[in-house]
Amino acid sequence: SRVRLTEESLARLREVERLLGVEIIDVSIELAPVGDGITSVLVPGARICFTGTVRDAAGRLLPEGELMEVALAAGLTPVKTVTKTKCDVLVAAAIGSQSGKLRKAHEIGKPVFCADEFLAWLEAKQLPAR
Repeated sequence: SRVRLTEESLARLREVERLLGVEIIDVSIELAPVGDGITSVLVPGARICFTGTVRDAAGRLLPEGELMEVALAAGLTPVKTVTKTKCDVLVAAAIGSQSGKLRKAHEIGKPVFCADEFLAWLEAKQLPAR
């Protein structure tokens, strides 16, 4: 419930459910809106925070500072902490991360997206990570 699962992740979990004969994916996860959620949140000026070590599709490490630069170039406002009034969205490097930022975002109801979604959003905007 901390991070929306990608379709690929859901498919993998469904396969594990089938193989083990147990329920892993609860109804609230399946009913969570997927659509273009990230594009509706990442609007010009949106305050974005990052947590975790992100790797791009080529396996290259993207340090938080680099992600912040890319976010700024995309018209977003990078912030270093998750707060109720000064952060709009958190991008987590890994689904299921246990970071304090992710826990805080969850507590205060901020949207959380995985780094892969953010990188795909950048690619769609034709703004590759450096």
